[in-house]
Parts: sequence; C-alpha cells; structure tokens
Amino acid sequence: MGPPSSPRSYKLKPRLCVISTALTGSISGLVTNPEHLPTAFAIADGDRVTSTPFEQDSGEFRLAFLPEVLYTVSVRDTLDQSEEVTVKSGEDNHLGSITLTE
Repeated sequence: MGPPSSPRSYKLKPRLCVISTALTGSISGLVTNPEHLPTAFAIADGDRVTSTPFEQDSGEFRLAFLPEVLYTVSVRDTLDQSEEVTVKSGEDNHLGSITLTE
C-alpha cells in the first residue's frame, strides 16, 4: 500500500472462495497434438466459467471445481474443437484423447 495521501496508493482485498469437492466435478482430457499450446475452456450458458492451459509435455488438462451443470468444452489453439459434457458432483468427466485438426 502506498502513502495514504498519494493518488497512486491502493489497497488489496483478497478473497478466498472455499467449495466442497463433494459439490463439484471436473472435466479432463488429453490432446494428442499439443504443440500449438492449446487451452481448454468450460462454457456454461454462453459464459466462460474457467479455462486451463495444457501440460506442454503430456497434453493433459483438467478443468476442476465445476458446479453440476451442462458445459460446452472448447479446446482451442489455432484450430477449434468443442464437446458438450454434463458435470456430475464428485466425478471426473474424462473426454479421452482429442486430436485437433484443421
């Protein structure tokens, strides 16, 4: 925090949100060709809920702590692929292997 009279001062108010893992689920998968650094997005009701980059070496991803609703999962690099998944509380919804194509 800067000096109180400075116009450049600021205060940070961090917040922590705790969610029981029993009330959430996750979506995971594997991109077989991760060389173009893809990102996975979970989208519900037209809004992006969360996103995650892939493990660069393995191509694996996990979108975690998702409430139980219907999601569209979009995997994007320079190409685009999507799949609809309903997340169940306490479960991992594994999409399997995904190969991005033109």
